[in-house]
Amino acid sequence: MITKLDSFSTTQVEDEETPPEGEQSTELSQVKEELSSTKQLLTELTDKFEKALKAPAGDTTDADDEPEGEEGKYSKLL
Repeated sequence: MITKLDSFSTTQVEDEETPPEGEQSTELSQVKEELSSTKQLLTELTDKFEKALKAPAGDTTDADDEPEGEEGKYSKLL
């Protein structure tokens, strides 16, 4: 193995051994499959996100139903 300097620092790094051609194509195909599935999942997530943005917002609180004053939910905390 040949020792060389990393282009981003002064740290010495060793060259990686190149895998045999068959092994390299297997690894490459695995990476391509993983990338493809990741791309598909990202597309699905983007579609769901866009759908959620277009959906009307619902009421999140029923503040009018909360008692106020002495009977209030947090009156004893004050």
